[in-house]
Amino acid sequence: MAIVGTETQNFSEMLAGAVERNLAVCIHVGSALLVMHSLRNRWILGIAISFHTIVDFVAPTLGYYSSLTVWQVESIVAIFAAVALVIMCVEKIFLSKAVEIKNIGCVLECG
Repeated sequence: MAIVGTETQNFSEMLAGAVERNLAVCIHVGSALLVMHSLRNRWILGIAISFHTIVDFVAPTLGYYSSLTVWQVESIVAIFAAVALVIMCVEKIFLSKAVEIKNIGCVLECG
């Protein structure tokens, strides 16, 4: 048990905070990649803002106003993190293809 302020927390509750921080990193990287792609396609900016707003609204609201446990809220945050990981994987695939197409175009023009 650890004493935090006037409340005591067990190891499971403290571990939930560490898990949440790791999930938050995935969510923020996915959001940042969406914003990066919005420089070329403006409609993606709306998706990025919506995704980040939904995550920032849903997780604290569920934790405060619902009767869900900490781990149930973290599982919902994990779903958002999984979506962000999919965004990162898709971005990696499209970025590598775009680089290959640019390199082929340069070889055809320069060659």
